[in-house]
Amino acid sequence: MTLAFRHGAAVLSALLVVALSALAHAAETAPIISHQLDLRIDPQTGEIEARDAIKLPSDWRERPLKLRLNAAMGHVSVFGRPVLDQPMPAPDAAWREITVGPAASGDTLQLNYSGVINQAPSHRHGAYRGGHAQTRGMIGADGVFLPPEAGWTADFGAGRHIYTLTVRLPRGWRALTTGKRLARRESKEGARSFWSQEQPLAGIHLAAARWHEYSRDAQTGAGHITLRALLRTPDEALANRYLEAASRYLELYQNLLGPYPYPAFSAAENFWETGYGMPGFTLLGPRVIRLPFLLTSSYPHEILHNWWGNGVDVDVRQGNWSEGLTAYLADHLMQALDGKDSAYRRALLQRYAQTVTPQNDIPIAQFISRHDRATQAVGYGKTLMMFHMLRGELGDEGFLRGLRTLYRDKLFQAADMDAVRAAFESASGRDSLEPFFTQWSARIGAPTLHLDAASTHPTEAGHLLSITLSQTQPEAPYNLTIPIAITTADGAVQWDQLHLTRRTQVFERTLTAAPTRVDIDPAFDLFRRLDAAEIPPAFNELFGAADGALILPAAPAATRDACAQLGKSWGVTIRDDAQPLEKASANAVWICGRDNRHKEVIQKRLDSVGAQWREDGMHSAGASWQWKEHAIAVALRTDAGAPLGFVHPAPGSVEKLARKLPHYGKYGVTAFDAASGENRLKREWNIGASPLSAAFDANGALRAPATGAPPIRTRAPLALSIAAAKQPPPQPPRDAQAEPQPQETKSP
Repeated sequence: MTLAFRHGAAVLSALLVVALSALAHAAETAPIISHQLDLRIDPQTGEIEARDAIKLPSDWRERPLKLRLNAAMGHVSVFGRPVLDQPMPAPDAAWREITVGPAASGDTLQLNYSGVINQAPSHRHGAYRGGHAQTRGMIGADGVFLPPEAGWTADFGAGRHIYTLTVRLPRGWRALTTGKRLARRESKEGARSFWSQEQPLAGIHLAAARWHEYSRDAQTGAGHITLRALLRTPDEALANRYLEAASRYLELYQNLLGPYPYPAFSAAENFWETGYGMPGFTLLGPRVIRLPFLLTSSYPHEILHNWWGNGVDVDVRQGNWSEGLTAYLADHLMQALDGKDSAYRRALLQRYAQTVTPQNDIPIAQFISRHDRATQAVGYGKTLMMFHMLRGELGDEGFLRGLRTLYRDKLFQAADMDAVRAAFESASGRDSLEPFFTQWSARIGAPTLHLDAASTHPTEAGHLLSITLSQTQPEAPYNLTIPIAITTADGAVQWDQLHLTRRTQVFERTLTAAPTRVDIDPAFDLFRRLDAAEIPPAFNELFGAADGALILPAAPAATRDACAQLGKSWGVTIRDDAQPLEKASANAVWICGRDNRHKEVIQKRLDSVGAQWREDGMHSAGASWQWKEHAIAVALRTDAGAPLGFVHPAPGSVEKLARKLPHYGKYGVTAFDAASGENRLKREWNIGASPLSAAFDANGALRAPATGAPPIRTRAPLALSIAAAKQPPPQPPRDAQAEPQPQETKSP
């Protein structure tokens, strides 16, 4: 439903995905609950005052009901009479449960309440492990953030919501929610805005701040859409970039999938660093929204969530499939348009290998939201690869039909993994995709491939190529379709597939020309655990380790203090360099400071990755980075293959370095300007020869592994065989969900 940003790609938080769990109770039936909400919000005190006329589903009207509100809500009354509530035990102590009798006036429940919601954002799992600051809900001087799980509206445990909404705020403030803004008025008494949302939603989201608004109208094949950019400081150029990008992406995804489901889309600057995607808008943090790469990475991801995760909700009982599918059709698609999709998939597999262990692994079927690097690697990366492999199974046309079928049939409904599978089965004509989905979504782990042998010799029919391939993971064998590239003496490249279903199999192919090279999965089309030779040292290994230690230098005092501050910020064990390195007792070790007694350990390993330690600084990528002017970090490995890091925090750089370096996980060396914190160097170490490649000499003798880059197959990006995407997708049936007309919003 929402995602947090992955720096270097897209981030994407997981707070709002927690609200998806409520959908599990309402997946099969979705009664419509209609609200006429009138809110008064005071950002200075954190108080919200609400009056809600709730039109109940017909079969709810003759029986007592239970509803939940935030435990901070007081002065609760129904039809003007105070009600008693039942305190809820842990872990639900943040809620209060209220029982009300049948609606006295027939079908409408009049509910009034007020209270303070002001939980400051905090890190649940820590920035070191890839966590993000989250809050259940907040009303403060910097802004308002009220997702459904903040308990600011009545939660009946079932049903979907339509509403009209009046929001009263101080002068200069603007509100943002899903739906059509009917009007906004401002006077010396304050600001009021009036909203209407006619399509049924799983929950109601509300945000507000002192925004500067920029807007334009977009005419699409599906009708009129209002686009807005809401910034905390005036910046027309930045706003126009977001408005223009939104127009392009909405056109792309409407052609690809079907009509955009809401009357407006807004990109709003949040008051802390987030990358949230709610129905009809996204909340991007103050630094995040200004990142230069965001418009082609996280932004299309957030826009696409209006189809997957918001338009089609997720029933999480079989896992949150929407994050991986959204990442595939947004982040991965943007890379494919630039011809970089193979490298993007390799980076995903590298992140999985460096952060997921048997101790923290989960199946896709248990993923609900991202809260650290391991859950991101599974919920985003592994799920993305599952859909990539599904595309390979079905072909582009079958995959596209499955996407459109899923969107058409499940719009404004909750879909579990079985519903996703059924849509692709129906659209592709496949009898059953259950073995495929079960293998990739229900199992933990990943297959590990080993090229046991390869040989070639001439025959009467041509040249016989024999390949022996094994699965070496300790778990049971997978049923795998593995792409291979065969390069022949005439320079041609033939692409083929191997179907590996047993622990070890021998495959033979007869070729007209002598093979000179064979590459197994050279474009990283298969989800698998990479061989160590395919993975260069990277910061992800250090930040993804189960525990870490940072070794302090004895002197100088300023560097020692900076290193101690860095270790404390990351929450790792701090040791002194007087102790032997072997006694660090951690899965990952950082050596801190250029004067550290253990610096020779780092110096010896730098040559192997193409960098040099010099008296005045680090030399890498053809340039020198001075100790005095730069904060420098390097990812390496010990002789035993354990993660080993070096970091030199220049004076004044610690706070920015502690915050920024965990977002450079795929790189092996970085340098930041000590004064500004700006990145000056980010580089991945070179990858060695793949053990899944083999080369043959002119006599057919094996030279393994092959050297040089493998052949790359040119494949049309899924934008989609864009000729197919230009054909209008089928329209969702208008009678698929009843759309009761909301009551008219009255101006107070």
